[in-house]
Amino acid sequence: MRRRDALAALLAPAAAAWAAPEDPLLEAMREEVARAASLKVQDLESPYFVEAAVDQVNSYAVSAADGALVREGRNQVRLPQVRIRVGGYDFDNTNFVGSDLGFAGGYNVNRLPLDASPEVVRRYLWLAADSTYKSALEAIARKRAALRGVAAGEQIDDFAKAEPLRLIGEIRPFQVDEESLARWRGGCQER
Repeated sequence: MRRRDALAALLAPAAAAWAAPEDPLLEAMREEVARAASLKVQDLESPYFVEAAVDQVNSYAVSAADGALVREGRNQVRLPQVRIRVGGYDFDNTNFVGSDLGFAGGYNVNRLPLDASPEVVRRYLWLAADSTYKSALEAIARKRAALRGVAAGEQIDDFAKAEPLRLIGEIRPFQVDEESLARWRGGCQER
């Protein structure tokens, strides 16, 4: 079962316009999105779009074989996601083969600690944003190199302008129907 704990997506220039959320996770996300919008490497582009999300996945698995319970367990993970676009709306690091390869020495930030303090969340998102930004810079350089000398047809923008969006999904408690599972277990043992 999946639930979206928090999703904060916004265009970088609007980061300062956010009202401060009450949730420490959301506050950490807001701060890191604003910080990521100001990233800059020497003479290269700064991000024009930054998105951060944290998905919380809760699962419960039961398996049986030959009438006996083999495995039963709960699992919970938090999955951070950071997306960054560099360039501009008309031409950016996306929509190109290899634009998501991420060769920038990525950090292992594919899971957030469940009991993470706001400081730890900020650190994880900072590492993810740093790696994503460097990958975006590499991708736009590859895209420019590949398109150099190619006859250009009609140019279609890579990204459409839109109002910033702040979306926080409904948080529903993870529930397992223990009674149904008990009946299922009993049925397995009778076979």
